[in-house]
Amino acid sequence: MEAEKYTVEFIGPFSWHGQDDTTSIFDASEGKKSGIYLWTIKIDEGELVYYVGKTNRHFSQRMKEHFKEHLAGFYRINSPEEFKKGEKVILWGGMYLRYKSPKPDELFKIYPTISKQIVDIARMYRFFIAIVEADRRILERIESAFAKHLYKQDGIIGGFQEQGLNYSTRLPSEQPAIAYFKSSAKILGLPESLEI
Repeated sequence: MEAEKYTVEFIGPFSWHGQDDTTSIFDASEGKKSGIYLWTIKIDEGELVYYVGKTNRHFSQRMKEHFKEHLAGFYRINSPEEFKKGEKVILWGGMYLRYKSPKPDELFKIYPTISKQIVDIARMYRFFIAIVEADRRILERIESAFAKHLYKQDGIIGGFQEQGLNYSTRLPSEQPAIAYFKSSAKILGLPESLEI
């Protein structure tokens, strides 16, 4: 049996707020689609991926949730000065890791000192989306294969990936499939194809 094939073609950049060369994901017609998405920052070499995600709902819905959680201090916050160069210096570890999340009172104490950095990082993020019409499991497998591919890269590409995330890989009982990746932007570490 021939493996199913999926095309994952990233378009963008988008952002939460729309500025410079980005369109707000909330205003874009593509925001009403679903599939795979990337959070990146732009460095001299190209688009450096920080996070790989998937959604079966509209991209704009999922990004609104991310926006609220980011502003609320739920996510890890890195120093903007280093982050824009592809380096991570953690100012706040976030509250999403099940096994070692801080208590809310710790966020209350630190929030006044990191609120500007939270906004600065929010302005820095760029999003690339790939409209993929597939069921939830296929999207999970594409997301997982791409994230794991990036983690394995040497240097800045592998080191910049957000750590401590759970991805759902292909189960032994599932038939292998192939995802082909494309983008008109230079996304660092983007493979031509991956088995999912």
